[in-house]
Amino acid sequence: MSVKSRLLDLTPLETAVIVVGVALLFAVSMPLRSILRNRRYADELSVYLTAVATQQESYLYDHAAYAGTHGQLVALIANPNLTVTVQEATSTGWSAIAAHRSAPVQCSLFVGNAAPVGAATDEGDIECG
Repeated sequence: MSVKSRLLDLTPLETAVIVVGVALLFAVSMPLRSILRNRRYADELSVYLTAVATQQESYLYDHAAYAGTHGQLVALIANPNLTVTVQEATSTGWSAIAAHRSAPVQCSLFVGNAAPVGAATDEGDIECG
């Protein structure tokens, strides 16, 4: 008996069980897919904030203060999908929040004497939420 003829011999109950099983797999996979996608965006934001931190240190060396805007960090290659908002920038610290246009996730970082922002609670640690 071939597989094709065996599939055609399924009872309505067996067919319903298969359909329900496939629907359950689909229902479980959709939230997981969303979680993994948001995690990928958070990883992208973390990498970019690390690059911003490196450029901020370079800017501090040249100007004796941190850059007050993302645009002042000229060596940083802009990513059109990300926005970085510098919340505070002085000669003793800075803070910023990064967001991705395709996801509801934000990452934040503060350095030195800047006030903590977003999910960041420890100086120098990038936190996403």
